Amino acid sequence: MSELIKIAVTLVVVTVLLIVAAVIVIPFFVDPNDYKPQIAAAVKQHTTREIEIEGDLVLSVFPWLGIETGKISLSNAPGFGDNPFAEIEHTEIKVKLLPLFSKKIEVNRIVVKGLILNLAKNKNGVSNWEDLKSTPKQKSEPNTPKNQINPKSGEKEATLDSLAVAGIALLDANIIWDDRSKSQHVEISDFNFLMARMSFGQPVDFEMEFMLNSKKPHFSEKLDISGNVNVEMNKFFELKNLLIQLGDTTIKGHTKVVDFSSPAIAFNFEIDDIDVDRYFPVKKQKKPENTKTSPSPTPQPTSSSTVPAGKAPEFPLETLRALNIQGKAKISRLTIKGIKAQGVEFNIQGKNGVITSKQSVTKLYGGSYQGNIQIDARKNIPKLTLNESLSNVQVEPLLRDSTGKAPISGTAEFSAQLSGKGLNTDAIKSSLNGTIDALFTDGAIQGINLIGMIRTANKLLKEQSTQSANETDKTEFSEFKLASTVNRGVVNTHELIVKSPLIRVTGSGKVNLVSEAIDYRIVTKLVDSLEGQGGAETKDLKGIPIGVKIGGSLSKPSYRLDLAESLTSEQKEKIEKKKQKLLDKLDKKLGPGTSDFLKKFF
Repeated sequence: MSELIKIAVTLVVVTVLLIVAAVIVIPFFVDPNDYKPQIAAAVKQHTTREIEIEGDLVLSVFPWLGIETGKISLSNAPGFGDNPFAEIEHTEIKVKLLPLFSKKIEVNRIVVKGLILNLAKNKNGVSNWEDLKSTPKQKSEPNTPKNQINPKSGEKEATLDSLAVAGIALLDANIIWDDRSKSQHVEISDFNFLMARMSFGQPVDFEMEFMLNSKKPHFSEKLDISGNVNVEMNKFFELKNLLIQLGDTTIKGHTKVVDFSSPAIAFNFEIDDIDVDRYFPVKKQKKPENTKTSPSPTPQPTSSSTVPAGKAPEFPLETLRALNIQGKAKISRLTIKGIKAQGVEFNIQGKNGVITSKQSVTKLYGGSYQGNIQIDARKNIPKLTLNESLSNVQVEPLLRDSTGKAPISGTAEFSAQLSGKGLNTDAIKSSLNGTIDALFTDGAIQGINLIGMIRTANKLLKEQSTQSANETDKTEFSEFKLASTVNRGVVNTHELIVKSPLIRVTGSGKVNLVSEAIDYRIVTKLVDSLEGQGGAETKDLKGIPIGVKIGGSLSKPSYRLDLAESLTSEQKEKIEKKKQKLLDKLDKKLGPGTSDFLKKFF
C-alpha cells in the first residue's frame, strides 16, 4: 500500500514539476519567431501564396496556452493585383491549459483586429480564392457521435458542448466584394462584431455594426444590429431555440445545415415585426402625375420576338441545381419596398434543380394575397411558372406606398397564371404565356376623363369651340373588368368593360411587357344625360359610340379621340354621298372604271 502511495505522490510531483518547467522554461527557450520561415514555407507549399508576418509572435503557456500576432498578410492570386488577399493587424487567442487534461476546451476572448479581406472575380468569373479550394487536404476521420468511444484510443472524445469561449471581438474589419463578371462592387467597412461569453445551450449577447456601400445598385447605409442567441449544437454543423433581437424585431426559430460541402439547409422562423426598408431603404423616384389627353399618335407595340434580351444578368443555374433547401417563415407584420402587410407566411422547397415557393398574406390593404412560384432549372433553359391572386385589396394605397403614384383606385380582385422560360428576366418576359384577369369596383381611373371626352366629341362634331371649364381628370366607375391572355410576352385584352351610372365602356388592346408599349381602343357610350353633372345637355349623344385610342407606355400613357367612331349614321351617310360624288367626277375626267380601281385602295 505504501508503495502505491509513493508512486502516486511521485507522479503528482513529476506532473507539477513538468508544468512548472513548461511555465518557466518554454517562454525563455522557445521563441515562436524562429519558426517564421518554416511557417512561410508551409503556406507557400500548400497554397502557392506568400505570407508575411511583420510583427512578433508572442507565446504564453500558463495558465493560458496561447499566441498573439502582429500584422499578417496573405498575397493575392495571380492576375488580381498587388493588394493582399487578406490582411490582419492583430490577433489573440488563448486556451486554458489545465482543463485540456480533462478534455474540456476553455478559450479566452478571441480578438481579431484590422481584418481586410479582398474577394474578387475576374471578367471570366474566376475567383481569387479558386486556387485555395483546390489545396490538398488531409484525410479526416469520420465524425464520432457524441460521447462515443474512439476505437483507436479507447477514450471518450471531446464534444462541442465542452467548448466555452470567453468572448469574440472582430474589430475594424473591411470586406470588399468586386465581381467584374457582373459589374458588382460592394464594400463592408467599419465592421465591428462583439459576442459575450459563449457556451452551447446558454444565451449569448452580441452587437454588430457596419457600413454597407454598393456601386451597382448605388446605395450607402449604416446597419446597427444587436441581440442574443440561444444556441444548442449537435453533430448536424444545427441552431435550436434561436432568438435574435434586431432593434425592435424579434426572430425565433431554428436552422440546420447538413454537410457544408454539399449543404442541405432547413429552417423555421417566426418574426414579429420587421421593416426591411429600415435596413435597405428603397429610394423612390417621384414622377409628376401628368397623364392628360395628348394628341400625339399612338405608338404600336413592338413584337416581343424582336425585342433584344439586353444585358440582364443570367440566372445562376449551377447554384439553383445544387440547392437543397426546405424552410418556412411567418411574419406578423412586414414592410418591404413601402408595402405594408400582416400575417405573412412563406414556404420554400428546393432539390434537384426544382425550387417551389408558396406565400400568403392574410391582411393586405383590406384584402389578402395567395401565390406560388416554381423554377425548374434542370434543363439548359430554366422555366418559371407562377400563380398569383389578390382578393378585396384597396389598390390606391397599395400603389401609392409601393410606387408613389396611383393611376387607379378601387377594390381589386386579381389573378394571374403565367409561365415562361429563359436565361434572364427579359427573356422570360418575352416568352410569357397564360392568363391575367382583373376586376376593380367602386373606384376611378386617373388621368382620363371619358365624360369630358364625350363633351369634346359633341362640340367637335357640331363644329363648336372645345374650350371648357376645368374638370377633374379622372373617370369614376362602379365596375372595371379586364380579361386577358398572354402570348409571347404580349398581353392581349379581349374583354375590357367599364360601368358607371353615366357611361358604358368596352374595348380591347395589347400591352407589350418587354417594351411596355400600349395599344388600346375603347368605345364609350353615354347611357344617361349629363345634365346636372356640371355640363350642358347632351341628350343627342345618348347611345352614340365615342372612340378613344390609348397609346404611349405603361409609365406614360397617352389618349386621343377617334372621331370616325363617333359619327352618327346621318353624318356617315353625308360623307358617303360626298365621297361618291367625288368618284363620279373622277370617272368623267379620267374615264369609266377609275372609281372602281380607287375603291380597292380606299
